[in-house]
Amino acid sequence: MTTALITGSTAGIGAAFARRLAADGHDLVLVARDTERLREQATELHDRHGIEAEVLTADLAEDAGIDAVADRLGDRRNPVDLLVNNAGFGNKGRYLDVPMADELRMLKVHCEAVLRLTSAAVEGMRERGRGASSTSPRSPPSCRAAPTGRPRRGSCSSRRAPRRTWRAAASG
Repeated sequence: MTTALITGSTAGIGAAFARRLAADGHDLVLVARDTERLREQATELHDRHGIEAEVLTADLAEDAGIDAVADRLGDRRNPVDLLVNNAGFGNKGRYLDVPMADELRMLKVHCEAVLRLTSAAVEGMRERGRGASSTSPRSPPSCRAAPTGRPRRGSCSSRRAPRRTWRAAASG
């Protein structure tokens, strides 16, 4: 049985990924900030699809949250085969009216967390010779992986500008 880890799993696109992957028979590691919602989601997916659903409460705007998820991704005894980097949010208001601290928090979730979690996941995937990592399809097309599985280079023209998709091509 393969295992997928989904950040931002309790709402929107992340919840849709969780439902689809569970329906396809994948065990899940569900990551979000709200423990109660995560537990409800895990119970529902387990009961409906018979899969194992692990709950991992983490705030990806905090180093401790990123570290907790990275540690889980690095667990060699319980490997993750698919990482779905979906966690994200947008700041409300005009750019100049949003406090810099809020912008930096958003960048930590959209950029630093994606980079650190992907790096943590890919190491084990390469060793096992299989696995994949994907960034939410909400990212602009220029940020997504090319069909070859190789990351595209360059910038994206959105608030998620540095966010890219890496596919952990196990062949290196």
